[in-house]
Amino acid sequence: MEQTTNRIWNLALDLVLAPASMEYGRGITHLVNLLRVNTFIMANGLEQALGTFDIEAFEAAAAACDYFDLQGAADIFRRLAMNKHDYDLADSLNPSYWDYTGQRGGQRNGIEIALERRMQKSPEDFELPER
Repeated sequence: MEQTTNRIWNLALDLVLAPASMEYGRGITHLVNLLRVNTFIMANGLEQALGTFDIEAFEAAAAACDYFDLQGAADIFRRLAMNKHDYDLADSLNPSYWDYTGQRGGQRNGIEIALERRMQKSPEDFELPER
């Protein structure tokens, strides 16, 4: 991952853990919304995420996936938002989610790839605010 991309990725992870009161650009906001849910999913699975996050978190993650052109993952988040208590559905979608986000063993993380592409396309969405 390129140094600038890595810096944005790490900032987003920091914001997942400790949200800041600062306003960030559209790209960083979407990345935070996606990583908040994705990090949990990768550790615990979609079925556990379903029981942890509210519908708004899934809708925000779906919007982030739309922004990063990760349509398969966006569709999964929308299905989960519409079927909030269907844990069997969530469990069955784990392999598809891993495939859509390129997070199966040996693959390069598809979210990182999507971030790099989006940063090239819309760098202004990732500008850091003055501190």
